[in-house]
Amino acid sequence: MLAQTTIATVSRSLVSRIAWYVTQTRRRVRAVALHQAIARAYRAFVRQHSGWADALFDERLLNREGAGVLQQYLEPDARPSAAELARAWSSQSGIEWVAPGRSAEIIKAAGAFLVLLDAELAAPQLTTTVPQTPPLPPASGHSPEFAEALRDASNLESDWFWLAARMERADERRYCLERALYINPQNEVAQRLLRR
Repeated sequence: MLAQTTIATVSRSLVSRIAWYVTQTRRRVRAVALHQAIARAYRAFVRQHSGWADALFDERLLNREGAGVLQQYLEPDARPSAAELARAWSSQSGIEWVAPGRSAEIIKAAGAFLVLLDAELAAPQLTTTVPQTPPLPPASGHSPEFAEALRDASNLESDWFWLAARMERADERRYCLERALYINPQNEVAQRLLRR
């Protein structure tokens, strides 16, 4: 009887852990899909609204203050409002939110980005696999700058490109380019540099 109780307890625990793992994996897949859709939507936004992109509606907004707002897309049937994204933008950029007519203008730009993001999220994607983080180069002798970048673990493609240009060791430079490609798998420059 004790053996059966133990087996049942272990079985429930195992099923519970598997369910947790499946849930986390699904959430990770959704998060990667969201991150990629944000990158594609932002590229389209820059092409259509370069003035707003120049006015600090940039990748940093989408990966910092705006990231929390955009994470709402990970929840079923949730979508942030243009006003929420606009407030995050205003907060980051220092643009005065209450200036006459300014808030409506900022909300309009944020709304334009959200429309592009909705379209990207609705579009069928060619790949459903979760990209793997590139393996780290051997730990011995990392440059201090590279070690700091690993601790910071930036989600900005541009940060990894900047770092790749500064690296003297080929394995560190390669890792930085692979990390940029992990963030944006469609990055043709990273693909070309890695083929060299």
